[in-house]
Amino acid sequence: MRIVSVPAHFAGSYFRKLSFHPDGGRPQAGDVLLESNSNLQRGRDMKLYSSVLRNSLFLVRLQGNVHPLARPEFDRGAAADSTPMNRMLLLLQRSPDQEAALRQLMDEQQSKDSPNFHQWLTPDQFGKQFGPTDTDIQAITDWLTRHGFQGIKVAAGRTVIEFSGNVGQVRNAFHTDIHKFNVRGEWRQANVSDPQIPVALAPVVAGIVSLHNFPRKSFRHTVGAFTRTADGRVIPQFTTSTGFYILGPADFAKIYNIPSTLDGTGTTIAIVADSNINPQDVTDFRNLSGRAGSWLGPERGRS
Repeated sequence: MRIVSVPAHFAGSYFRKLSFHPDGGRPQAGDVLLESNSNLQRGRDMKLYSSVLRNSLFLVRLQGNVHPLARPEFDRGAAADSTPMNRMLLLLQRSPDQEAALRQLMDEQQSKDSPNFHQWLTPDQFGKQFGPTDTDIQAITDWLTRHGFQGIKVAAGRTVIEFSGNVGQVRNAFHTDIHKFNVRGEWRQANVSDPQIPVALAPVVAGIVSLHNFPRKSFRHTVGAFTRTADGRVIPQFTTSTGFYILGPADFAKIYNIPSTLDGTGTTIAIVADSNINPQDVTDFRNLSGRAGSWLGPERGRS
């Protein structure tokens, strides 16, 4: 088995639909379906690519998919094959043409002179316009199924595919070992090398999210009891009962240039959080900011 870099024309629009031999061995005649932009180019590329597939099963390495803490000094050996690995995410990617079209649409959505001004897309619309094709999605999900993965779900926006399995299945499918790590007294598991996938999937697969269970780093930054401006002025902030300092409505109005006529009257806002809150904090905030009124507390708002 050889690992190769993907030639530029393989990763372009010429090869958009491919499937592989179910048992992971060398592909046979009829195992590969190709689509190109021109009959002439298709004939040349199919001949070249079929020759490559007959000689060996080519893999491509997905660079940058090893967690920085999955280091030898923390390594405590391989995890058991039966160890569950749930809700992994296969990160999909757009073609260069799709990426350019998306950037253009985003610019037009912010331009008042454009017919696309504030014409937002639903996740389904986004996926159909800027995600992989139905055939590409089917090829990927079939490949995951053949390797024994369960719970395969395609996001509506076609940016990720969720799947679950175990350590043994991950090693067989992605050609990377999963090891146990002890970092500062906490046990984790992670892949020890960059995963590999069939080269034919490279145009639509960018990487794999969560082959490890290291927690994400919080971006919260506690600034202290005050905020010091560039010219040295000290400005106090609202303080919660737990000692955190938050922005008020006047701060948001200043930051986002919100007209004074917009005060939120008649607007309903829902906040989804990982944990419960102290209701008194919300009441205090609304009273201090002059936004007193009815609100649905966290207990009543749960589903």
